[in-house]
Amino acid sequence: MHGHNWKVETEVLARKLDNIGIAIDFKTVKTATRKLADSLDHRYLNEIEPFDRINPTAENLACWFYQQLGRILNREHVKVSAVTLWETDTACVRYSEEDL
Repeated sequence: MHGHNWKVETEVLARKLDNIGIAIDFKTVKTATRKLADSLDHRYLNEIEPFDRINPTAENLACWFYQQLGRILNREHVKVSAVTLWETDTACVRYSEEDL
């Protein structure tokens, strides 16, 4: 068993801005992302749903963040468009459900 330190980058896509020119407050995105990351911190991932059934690869973690953040942040005019999970400063995976 070994641990990782990673960074999670959340991208949102906005189709409309509010009356002061904001799609979604960065603090809202940061708080939601941090709360999800904290739920995994210092835990054995293979014992946490859904990683008790699927391999906790960087790719699967990025997908999980994408799906969970979408449930929390998506609105009529704003949606999570991608999540990038950085394992090091030069190694990352980006997950999106946009067409390739």
